[in-house]
Amino acid sequence: LTVDDDGKLYSGSIDNTINVWNLSTNQLIKTLRGHTYAVHCLEYHDGKLYSGSEDTTIKIWNCSDYKLIKTLTEHTEPVFHLKIHGGKLYSGGWDSTIKVWNCSDHTLVATLEEHTDAVHRLKIHDGKLYSASADNTVNVWDCSDDTLITTLRGHTGTVWDLAIGDGELYSASVDNTIKMWKL
Repeated sequence: LTVDDDGKLYSGSIDNTINVWNLSTNQLIKTLRGHTYAVHCLEYHDGKLYSGSEDTTIKIWNCSDYKLIKTLTEHTEPVFHLKIHGGKLYSGGWDSTIKVWNCSDHTLVATLEEHTDAVHRLKIHDGKLYSASADNTVNVWDCSDDTLITTLRGHTGTVWDLAIGDGELYSASVDNTIKMWKL
């Protein structure tokens, strides 16, 4: 789910579609079609909707007329999470990579390959990108140059989710633990 500046809610579905909802009336405005498998993630930024799918693509939609702008095809497995920061789109995939895209011309500018298994969650805080992976780690990246700062190890299972609060990073894993890391 994501919400735009005009009070519209976007929801992705396992039926390969994205529904656009009016939050004032709770009415369906439009259904966007174009993905060929489930839509896993959505990110709104600057009048555009970015959708990541199990079909390995990221689609970019114009939120004023709902037309497809471009399809990004560099991932080789499902795209599971999207984040935008500093004019860049970060996409985490089951292909163990994080792709970094220029938001203005939608070109691929980097591929971050330090994980050895699927990337499930991305979080951005204070100029750093945090990536949670099925390789049981959390990587910390510098968003200014997209270099790896450190790898947080301690989980014995897939790291599924991340949260930040009170100066700490929280990582949740299928090993039935939540770890707290000082930022």
